[in-house]
Amino acid sequence: MNETLHPGSDFEQLRWRSAEVAAQTAQFDRLSFEEILALAPAVLRSLISSARLQVTREHEQQADGPLSRGPVQLANGSSAFASCYVGPAEPVWFTAYGFSEADQLTLALFFDRLEQALQAAGYAEELNRQARRDWLTGLL
Repeated sequence: MNETLHPGSDFEQLRWRSAEVAAQTAQFDRLSFEEILALAPAVLRSLISSARLQVTREHEQQADGPLSRGPVQLANGSSAFASCYVGPAEPVWFTAYGFSEADQLTLALFFDRLEQALQAAGYAEELNRQARRDWLTGLL
């Protein structure tokens, strides 16, 4: 993002970036959990062209991977931005690479929005699955 393209105050900058993230992630609202996960890397690249997003499922997560949220230092000395989603349908970890320090606000806003979309899709899918369950036998 070019710092000269938007107003200068911190509040105006936050509002501008929030609006940009909301516009780019609006398509998440119509998608399933899996579709959101598949689209997330491209949406992040549309916000920060140099950024890359790694999506790691629970069964793929390594013990030494970043488990915190926010800026992290990796074992190889490089910087990353980590986030996670732990609700239904399954826990997922996200690690973003290739961004500047100035992009951290955009990353935080993107990950907040991504988590909201995943939560809405995951719970909707879980409720739909439970609505089809036979509560007497437990079968779908």
